[in-house]
Amino acid sequence: MRLGKSLQLLDRGLLQPGGLPVRAASIVVVVLIAVASLTPNISVPSGAPANTDLAIHLFMQGVLGFSLAWGWPKNRAVTVATLAILVVTLEVGQIWVPGRSFAVADLISNAVGAGFGAWFGFSASTRFCPR
Repeated sequence: MRLGKSLQLLDRGLLQPGGLPVRAASIVVVVLIAVASLTPNISVPSGAPANTDLAIHLFMQGVLGFSLAWGWPKNRAVTVATLAILVVTLEVGQIWVPGRSFAVADLISNAVGAGFGAWFGFSASTRFCPR
């Protein structure tokens, strides 16, 4: 999709920060990331570069942070609190999933990714949805 078409969708409100379609997509993102985070016996292939798992955590939680910030741009405190609870819950919840485990490095990577994603989402949404 070209940038011009994306901006047209923003103008029509379909991708407007805080709009119903964006919030619905954000909830889908939360569900998909929760499923991916709590699926048993998933691991990075043995031939993958070092710290690939941390990069995956960083990216996934960044997407989560962005989607929540874009979906609820005016409720920053609630959005950040919800994001923090999700990040911790998804990592700690792996304790009870076969083949998965809790790791402090993963939790830190999750927090950094979610924080950066939320910051980017709030910053971008401010341009399209002034407070």
